[in-house]
Amino acid sequence: DDDLEIVDLRAARLKNKRRGEDLNQLVLFALNIDENNANCWLAFSHLLELNKDHQRALQTTRKALLLDRTSRRGLMRHGELRMQRNDTKKALTAFLKAHQIHPGLDSYSEIVKCNCILEDYQMAESFAAKALLAYPLESEHSAVSITLMGLALKMREPQRACELLQKALKIKPDYDEPLNALVDMKIKEDDLDGAEALLREYREQSHDFFFWLKLGEIYGYKRDFQKALEFVTTASRLEPENERAREMLGQLEEMIRENESDLDTEEDGSY
Repeated sequence: DDDLEIVDLRAARLKNKRRGEDLNQLVLFALNIDENNANCWLAFSHLLELNKDHQRALQTTRKALLLDRTSRRGLMRHGELRMQRNDTKKALTAFLKAHQIHPGLDSYSEIVKCNCILEDYQMAESFAAKALLAYPLESEHSAVSITLMGLALKMREPQRACELLQKALKIKPDYDEPLNALVDMKIKEDDLDGAEALLREYREQSHDFFFWLKLGEIYGYKRDFQKALEFVTTASRLEPENERAREMLGQLEEMIRENESDLDTEEDGSY
């Protein structure tokens, strides 16, 4: 229990389980043992994030990196919090530094995703190719590496990207990332019925958070805001603290209010 080498990993687990009191006790315990240990400050960042103090959480990762500039987990955590703020360039810098310390599936994934957001698809494809070499078809993580190449090729070779993403789904049917990408491609093509059919084909049996949230997103594009609101509300009940779901609920409620206002204006005969 007093192993500070993994205290940040324990903190992340408690945060994900939303065990706030246990997480608070762990952080206090760790910092009392050694306030100059980088992992203790990384653990503190998870507590701050749980408490929605995102700015201090980011500052706390900086403190950890001042104590240990070669902390790979510190760099990955800093990048993660940068991504939450949509600060993709600074996140990418952190992930690249972590990757230089030790290439791993997590750093490959984040680097490819960052480069896709920044529309540097050549760099994304380069790292995805390296990930495929590191995690080939016979490895247990092949679904992830194949998905990364599919993401990297979405713009340049959409047909090949679809084939790779479908292959990843066959390997790991419950993996959200390739399905999310395939559904997004259907949405971009304005094939909303196809997007819904694809989602239901792979995930309807589980009816999990991802299914309901993505279904809500599709119906938002269909401009059926009432149904979209119902689906996102169901997702939010499964993960009440999920910020993306809460953000979507606010947007959909606003759209419904605007539509009702427009209808009232038309009925009044005023334009």
